[in-house]
Amino acid sequence: MQLLKLDTHIENILGERYYLESEKSWEQVAKRVSSVHPDMYEYILNRTFIPSTPTLMNLNTKGERHGTLSSCFIMGITDSIDGIMDSMKEAAVVTKMAGGVGYCFTVLRGSNEIVKSISAKSGGVMAFIGIFDAVLDGVRQGGRRRGAGMSMLSIYHPNILDFINAKYADENAYSRSNFSVWIDDDFYDALEKSPDKLFKTKNVVDGKENVLLNEKNDPMTYSALWKKIIHNAWKCAEPGIFNGSIALERCSCKHISKEVFCNPCSEYVHLPYTSCNLASLNITKFVTDDGKIDWVKLEKAVEEATIYLNGIIDNNEYPIDKIKEATLAVRPIGLGMMGLAHAFYMMGIPYGSDAAYEITAKISKFLTLVSMRKSMELAKKYKKTYKHYDYNVFMDANKRFFEEKEFMGIDLVELKKNIKEYGVYNSCFTSIAPTGTISYIADCSSGMEPVFGLAFTRKIEKDNKVYEHVNLLDPVFDAYVEKNHKDKKEKILEYVMKNKGSCAGCPDLTKEEQKIFITAPEIDAEWHVKIQSAVANNISLSVSKTINLPKDVTEKEIGNIYLKAHKLGIIGVTVYREGSRKGILVHEDANFLIKKNNAPKRPRDVKGELQLFTIGKHKYYTAVGFDNEGNPYEVFAGFNEGKKDEILTKPTTGIIRKLKRGDYIFISDLDNDKFVLTNGHSDDSADALTRSISGGLRHGEPLEFIVHQLEKSYGSILSFSKVLARTLKKYIEDGTPIVGETCTCGGKLVRKEGCATCVSCGRSKCN
Repeated sequence: MQLLKLDTHIENILGERYYLESEKSWEQVAKRVSSVHPDMYEYILNRTFIPSTPTLMNLNTKGERHGTLSSCFIMGITDSIDGIMDSMKEAAVVTKMAGGVGYCFTVLRGSNEIVKSISAKSGGVMAFIGIFDAVLDGVRQGGRRRGAGMSMLSIYHPNILDFINAKYADENAYSRSNFSVWIDDDFYDALEKSPDKLFKTKNVVDGKENVLLNEKNDPMTYSALWKKIIHNAWKCAEPGIFNGSIALERCSCKHISKEVFCNPCSEYVHLPYTSCNLASLNITKFVTDDGKIDWVKLEKAVEEATIYLNGIIDNNEYPIDKIKEATLAVRPIGLGMMGLAHAFYMMGIPYGSDAAYEITAKISKFLTLVSMRKSMELAKKYKKTYKHYDYNVFMDANKRFFEEKEFMGIDLVELKKNIKEYGVYNSCFTSIAPTGTISYIADCSSGMEPVFGLAFTRKIEKDNKVYEHVNLLDPVFDAYVEKNHKDKKEKILEYVMKNKGSCAGCPDLTKEEQKIFITAPEIDAEWHVKIQSAVANNISLSVSKTINLPKDVTEKEIGNIYLKAHKLGIIGVTVYREGSRKGILVHEDANFLIKKNNAPKRPRDVKGELQLFTIGKHKYYTAVGFDNEGNPYEVFAGFNEGKKDEILTKPTTGIIRKLKRGDYIFISDLDNDKFVLTNGHSDDSADALTRSISGGLRHGEPLEFIVHQLEKSYGSILSFSKVLARTLKKYIEDGTPIVGETCTCGGKLVRKEGCATCVSCGRSKCN
């Protein structure tokens, strides 16, 4: 049988993460994961519909894998040591089964509150958040990746300032948890009407209010606290904002609990201990040749997807009984979309435009209402609703969908009547997930996000903080240029690569084309928020979206984004200012991209530097060659123990000349002496190591990463690899972060004069 094969970069990630031992193609995956509703096979095969990663990995594996099919888990916690430890265990179990966990830590008392059982002050919420983050970092999701979590804290919590500042000094701190501040409408109201009013926190146990003090023990106003949040979001992209009042208003089970918060990525908003199954429709598959949406085809897909996701609920393996019970009581499903920005490209619509807003709102509302209608039909068919169903509460949470009598052929008066008579099978229907790897498999833009760049490097986590860097060209733009500008394609793509992934200003494209193929950093912040609101107000749950902003965006502009998001009814808001932290999608210098794939041809001469060192009884030399910008490009090493006139006596600068393949000489600036670098006077291990290092440098591997790997190698401080590391690290720029390490105080380590130095306490590993 001919097996379906996808592009190599997609097959690679499928093979590494998704295929079972017996699987070799996407076709086999589609058959396996469509087992709960076989009518979805063609949708999955054609990548029109793809369920979330846990479902792809764990469904119908015949015992080869064990894990949950749900993506999102909202967890609970109580303010006692037993409750905290129980929650920690639950987090580990859920993470092990491939779920992401969201916690609201507001119920834990602050660091100034007394614990009566020990007659001492509490350790505070941050200590426990740190422990939970360590659990997520130590447990692999489904045996593949480290865990992911959401840490949320009310703005009125006594430790809110510590929470807001937690990631400011070190972006690697709490690396497995996203941070969001829970804010209600009362705060926004006070911020608008009385910004200079002193802000008060509220004790968890006794409810006592206290004026919030800053790091200098000065009282803080509403305005000052808000500015602190905004500054930190500008500086390091966190914390995000969770608009709690909006979330509660739209929850169809708020009569059961007022505790409504979210999973790690903000798209699932519900009660504690519930979980949600996610899946996404690829909107590009519904765009016709004339640039329109095929609504009939989309309607059928939504109906089948709703049946499929209910099948996932019923066939799920729940991590703990508490989650199973809570989930079955509300039966949440999260049908979403991906490829929206690519659909805009195909339709000739700029992302930041009224046309984009209108079609986004229409698609979102259509998905929700069609799925809601199908859920009503399932309730009618099975003669039952979800356990916590209450008609009045459900209609109050969803009143925004019934303001008209009809929408896109859906009779809303009839639907409301039928819901009253039969109920609905699910408490919620639609949710927009980030679809990182899923959209990668589908070869479409992520979720509802704009295209990050028409050419970019994508970081894909293969293991614990180990990433594969893949250089990608946007497939829709590539196909468009191939069809419409084939004779100029090479020039256009070269321009885009050099222009940080943007086609703006390209002389070979029209102004209209440049406007259509716009990328995230070029879109005005207000349009980011407006398009997000078009989705947020027309789906059941929430939206995972990062508002990507240029490096020069101001703090005031970010503050305005957060305020506007609240006014427009958006629950979760996250911003990313270019360069504020390491992202998953990154623009690289065009020359670096070329080096990474295909090292440029070496010129005959490169500038070089010769060093001398001794290990035990043996004397060695190293010669480092540099590129035109002074970056290390190649390394040679060998014994400095030949005939007397061949022995080097002092370090020197000069040039490294290539005579022929494999033969190089060093010509000293000092006395023009020539020294042969490659003449069999290096042992095999040293030769192999330096060749590997040179290959890495020539193809763009950062020197700091190479040195870090050498420093981690086995052997004593006098081993060749360790000495070579000490020789090379002198070429690393001061202030460069040290990968994967922190100081004993928890601070960030950077290189300073070659030594690992803490930016917080100043401690150096060299003294």
